[in-house]
Amino acid sequence: MSRIIKQGLNIGILGRVNAGKSSLFNAFILQEKAIVSGIPGTTRDAVESEFVHKGVPIKICDTAGIRSNARCLIEKTSIRKTRASIDSYNAIFFVIDASKRLSAEDKMLAGFLISKKSPSDIILLLNKSDLKIKVSEADARSLFGGSQNIKIIKTSALKKQGIKEALDYICSDAKKKIEGIKDGIAITNSRQAGCLNNFTKALKKARELFCGNADDIFVVSELRSALSALDELTGETTSQNIIDSIFERFCIGK
Repeated sequence: MSRIIKQGLNIGILGRVNAGKSSLFNAFILQEKAIVSGIPGTTRDAVESEFVHKGVPIKICDTAGIRSNARCLIEKTSIRKTRASIDSYNAIFFVIDASKRLSAEDKMLAGFLISKKSPSDIILLLNKSDLKIKVSEADARSLFGGSQNIKIIKTSALKKQGIKEALDYICSDAKKKIEGIKDGIAITNSRQAGCLNNFTKALKKARELFCGNADDIFVVSELRSALSALDELTGETTSQNIIDSIFERFCIGK
């Protein structure tokens, strides 16, 4: 969530080949940037675009379609890159071609997504909903064990249906999450997260040593490491009075 505060939303559009991902991508950004073709595997390199919706900065990415029988090295490499990129997105538009029955690729990708993402970070788009529907919402939820935490939106890139609804939902959800932490402390980069992690580990180690009756010098060493990590996180220097107060029970040099 801290990454959303600092950088905005980073959305990946994922799905099997020919689900309509590129058409949806173009509909979201209101321009024909991604190549649209009926030939499976047309999208090889990820295509990105940035815009602002309802005050929220968004970077959206059209990715290579997933299929198990990729026919050439280039497509296989593209699919591997798509899988590797999932961790970088803080939200996923999982596109399913609702005019066709669920495929093995749909099920495979759903299983992969749920192993990487929280259900609340996945928005399932039942695309081509202007055609005869062969995938119900219940069918779609079954891909995720019937989870009710998966938001489902019916879309049609051709008719521009569900486009605004999908963007409205994801921006509203992001704002709610941000509101929930606005009065708290937000860690906004990996350096800060590392400092906080080092502080926690050192403090935990100091407590274990103290409770285990270890020599004072070892306890103090861990406490100093904790304070050092805290100083690095806040950009401040712990005053000598605080250090003296913390360490006054220990009979070693400060």
